[in-house]
Formats: sequence, structure tokens, C-alpha cells
Amino acid sequence: PDGHTELFEGRVFGEIVTPRGTAGFGYDPLFLPDGFTRTFGEMSAEEKHGVDWLSGAALSHRARAFVLLAAACLRRPG
Repeated sequence: PDGHTELFEGRVFGEIVTPRGTAGFGYDPLFLPDGFTRTFGEMSAEEKHGVDWLSGAALSHRARAFVLLAAACLRRPG
């Protein structure tokens, strides 16, 4: 409403693999995040999008961007 705009970007690195799993949509069954043995399509929504608010850790790119947004909102006066 006040014209203020900010952009928050979340990135997840990994590789494209043979599709596995039926959870999620789009590329989820194809994407294996670095350090994991299951694709996004094999993970529950909580595993993929959940946020550990104590550490700020998040797996999905959307969750990572949301953590950055939340932190900025908490720092911003008013």
C-alpha cells in the first residue's frame, strides 16, 4: 500500500534425477536436493517447506525466501 517493494530470493542446489515420488507438483519428483537421498516428490510438505525458526533453516526455495522476508519484517520499524 505504501509503494515499498522488496525482493527475497531462496535457492536450493541439487540435481535432476529420474522421477521418484508423487508428492508436490511440477519438478518435485525430478529434483534431488544436495545432501539428501530423497527427491522433493518423496518428501512430505512439512519436510520440504518446514522452517526451524530457532536456526532459520529451511529446505525449499520458497521457505528460504520466506525466512528472509520474516527476518526483514521483524527488523523493519513500524
